[in-house]
Amino acid sequence: MNDAAANKAAFADGPQNQYRLTSIEPADPPPGTGQTWYAYVLENNDCTIKGQRRGTRAEVTEHAREFAEELNARAGRGYRPAWSAQRKGGTR
Repeated sequence: MNDAAANKAAFADGPQNQYRLTSIEPADPPPGTGQTWYAYVLENNDCTIKGQRRGTRAEVTEHAREFAEELNARAGRGYRPAWSAQRKGGTR
């Protein structure tokens, strides 16, 4: 089993559809920055969130994990984004 498959397998057994960091890879920096960037992927059973951030691998990993924890905390409080259809008919 390759790393991606192992990550997916571990993710599939995760508790209650929570976001998890499933990938982090070096990324091309924006033009003119010349700095180190990484792309990361957060996933739950329904959604995928892709992001990029400047920093060391450890710094970006910490950021992505904290972001996943924040998203999970919001979901635990019943947070719904403003664009979410909260009433019948999708109007606000």
